[in-house]
Amino acid sequence: MSHQNLLEYLQTGRFSDAETACSQWLEIHPLDHRAWHWRGLARLKLVQLDAAITDLRRAIELKSDEPGYHSNLAEALRRQGRHEDGAESARRALSLRADYRSAQINLGCCLLNLQDNEQALEVFQEIEPADAQVFSLRADAQRQAHRSIQAAVLYQKALQLDPDNVHAHTNLGPLLIARGQWGDALAHCQRAVELAPDQALPLINLGRCQFLMDQLEEAMDSYATALEKAPESVQLLVNIAQVWLDTGDPDQAELWLGRALDIDSEDRSALATLALVWIQQERSSEAFQLLQREVDAHPDDFHLRSALAEACWEEGDIAGALEHFRYAAALRPQVAALHASVGRVLASAGRMDEAYAAFEEALHINPRCVAALHGLATSQRGKLDEERVSQLRQVLEDTKLRDGARASAHNALGYYFDGSGEHALAAEHIEQGNRLQWLHKSRRGWDYQPEQYRQIVDRLIQTFTRERLLKLSVLGHPSDQPVFVVGMPRSGTTLTELVLASHPEVAGVGERHFAARSMAHLPAVMQTSASPLVCLGNADAPSIRACAQWHLHQLELAAGEDRQVSRIVDKMPDNCNQLGWIASVFPKARIIYCRRDPRDIAVSCWMTSFAQIQWACQQEHLACRLIDHYRLMAHWLEVMPERILIQDYEALVDDPETHIRRLLNWLGLDWHPDCLQFHRSGQVVRTASVSQVRQPIYKRSVKRWEAYQHALKPLFSRLTDEGLLAPEHAADLQRH
Repeated sequence: MSHQNLLEYLQTGRFSDAETACSQWLEIHPLDHRAWHWRGLARLKLVQLDAAITDLRRAIELKSDEPGYHSNLAEALRRQGRHEDGAESARRALSLRADYRSAQINLGCCLLNLQDNEQALEVFQEIEPADAQVFSLRADAQRQAHRSIQAAVLYQKALQLDPDNVHAHTNLGPLLIARGQWGDALAHCQRAVELAPDQALPLINLGRCQFLMDQLEEAMDSYATALEKAPESVQLLVNIAQVWLDTGDPDQAELWLGRALDIDSEDRSALATLALVWIQQERSSEAFQLLQREVDAHPDDFHLRSALAEACWEEGDIAGALEHFRYAAALRPQVAALHASVGRVLASAGRMDEAYAAFEEALHINPRCVAALHGLATSQRGKLDEERVSQLRQVLEDTKLRDGARASAHNALGYYFDGSGEHALAAEHIEQGNRLQWLHKSRRGWDYQPEQYRQIVDRLIQTFTRERLLKLSVLGHPSDQPVFVVGMPRSGTTLTELVLASHPEVAGVGERHFAARSMAHLPAVMQTSASPLVCLGNADAPSIRACAQWHLHQLELAAGEDRQVSRIVDKMPDNCNQLGWIASVFPKARIIYCRRDPRDIAVSCWMTSFAQIQWACQQEHLACRLIDHYRLMAHWLEVMPERILIQDYEALVDDPETHIRRLLNWLGLDWHPDCLQFHRSGQVVRTASVSQVRQPIYKRSVKRWEAYQHALKPLFSRLTDEGLLAPEHAADLQRH
């Protein structure tokens, strides 16, 4: 046995043999520092970290001026998670030999793990010559410092030197995803998996890329394979939860997040995603409390900040949403989507110049940021800069662009051409956008069935007769504070709420699901498994009032505990379906029905890219929804005409003051001139009406349908056949 034999075992990868041989040698030569070092290296390769560290320290005791010993100890300490100790050992090696490459790499890696990205970058930049590994490490430092553009350039340099560099392919893919370069991102992620099929991280990144490209089944397949290799990966479990959340199954998402938090109860990405699940489950107040607590403890966590911004947005706290989106953008300044979110919130507050600046900042970072282009197009319409129009067209040339983004780009061009008076082109883009929106959303669970809503309307009409309503109303809560503004989307509900909320005695809370949730709560209150409609037949005053009290409390919280107001306005359009329940639990509540020419409603819904409404993408669905809506409202007006004030949109825009006075009188309030200046209120608007309700009342949206008679002829014909259009207009339609 000789030193040559010991080295040969190491050099040929026979690490167990090397460990055994070194142990035998050390029994005879206990002061041989080289044998201690070699056994330490063998144990390091065998992932026997404690033993490796002990051996390497012994080698250093016997020969302290050997830089390789200190460098290898640094690597062992780093792999054990002792990054500060590892950095100290690497610095000791460099004090003995300043250009010792392995020590420089180990020091930089320890600094990266300590989040000292700038110092790590300095170390990596001193390493010469720079090969693919060094460029990848420099890229890692830039990536951790959230300089994604610089990081991508460095990973690409690494791949020029080594086209099969797994590390560069693995990390470059997600960076290109964030830049909207879907095809290139997918290619790098797939190549990383080919090069390292046994590693979980390339599969996780591939799954993320596939998910963002709408390849949902492929994404789940990649995640499933990764799960076999890394069942305890919190990142992977969170990614799987995000797919379930995106596909509209928050309950499944919560189960996967539960697994992640069982492994690491303090993982901030998992907590942030859990909060987003709660928001989708209409538990935004709980989400806000969780996130606020976590952000107080970890103010610079990007995931928590961005989720908190969404919670504030959902709660109607525009100042909070703006603060936290801006903070998140400061943490990740090269993420264009964050600047687009800032623009969205600013637009909702009517701060249009600032909103435009935020959208432009997003486009400076990523000229392909569809959210920013869409934000500019829908607010500026025909005034959109030609450069931005050109960018939208270029975006649509990308065959790898996901359907949801393509839908948004088409919709943006539709608004542009609508604003410039080129209605035929506008119609082409809106139709394309709706087709792609449906395709995108149908993969996420959308499956609108008009007959199902027709059956719901039938059941409501059968259940809520005038006799039943009179009987239930005596059981309800005596509060006259709630006001419900209902109607089809785009019928003037947002305008009406903002007008009313400009009154000092009125608070507007936007679109809330409180009515539906309070009714759904009735069986639990009555301790039965029957459906809410069945429960109504046996409901007593305590049960009804318990639901009403919960509902009223939610309205008060949404209005703000510091505000003392006479009326709280909920403008959820779909509360048309809840009017029987609302009249039962709040017999003194005011109801305002916003009515508008159904053709103008149809055009506006058809043009709007709704995030949640499923029936607006296809003309047949839209026609069926309008028909059943008017059928249901005719029933409510028949069985409780004294409870509902009809506000025609056309009348309001033709003579604002007269009709605003009428609305205030219906609410029992005195006239206030601020109601005519609603567009200056600064109140948050979270609907597609943002750009319109930030202006004084105007008449441009009246008879907008005339420009789209040809494009929507099937829809208008169906409305005519159902008797929703006046006969003289039906004749006009036939001529077109």
